[in-house]
Amino acid sequence: MYHYVQNLVALILSQGPQPYFFISGGALKDSYLGVKPLDFDMFSPEPEKLLPTLQEVFGNEKDVSDSVVIDETDSWSNTNFWFFTWGDAVISLSKKPCSHPHDWWAITDYVDCMSAYDSNKKLHKHELFEHVVDNKIIKFTGITTHMDIAIIRCMHRLSQGWTLTSEEAQKFFTDDQAIWQTTKLEHKNLNKRREKYLEIINSRS
Repeated sequence: MYHYVQNLVALILSQGPQPYFFISGGALKDSYLGVKPLDFDMFSPEPEKLLPTLQEVFGNEKDVSDSVVIDETDSWSNTNFWFFTWGDAVISLSKKPCSHPHDWWAITDYVDCMSAYDSNKKLHKHELFEHVVDNKIIKFTGITTHMDIAIIRCMHRLSQGWTLTSEEAQKFFTDDQAIWQTTKLEHKNLNKRREKYLEIINSRS
């Protein structure tokens, strides 16, 4: 359990003492489930001091704009992160200093992303993390920097068989019309939009 993130931390620490850092986000969820993450989000209070080690281990920073959704409203841009590749996975190091996982979680939209593994080989997680992930429950924190992106992430979870309760749905959608509008984020085809709409409505009951 968590082997993928543990292996990444061990690889970085094999280069010698490092400033404090942690890996947080979806990579912990995937690793917990035994699925190899496609991206690892790293944070540190001293990112510039950690950067040379990542360059030594993974080579120079990469332009991953083709594989990462980036637009003017997305915080995941080359101006805010350094990107590296590790096999077929992307590693992003935030340029903004972050001292503790809880500081990052203060702007995290879903409980299933509120876990971290740090350079002290310590695991941090929300008290509901395992319950939410084991049962595939969509649990919105009520906090997001961009609601449109949070809704897209919600739709992605629904497409993977996660459950959206009525209580959670109300944090996103104020009425049925709003739910109908969100279906166009995933499907332009009218019939597929109807199917997605009914899927969400049924999941709320």
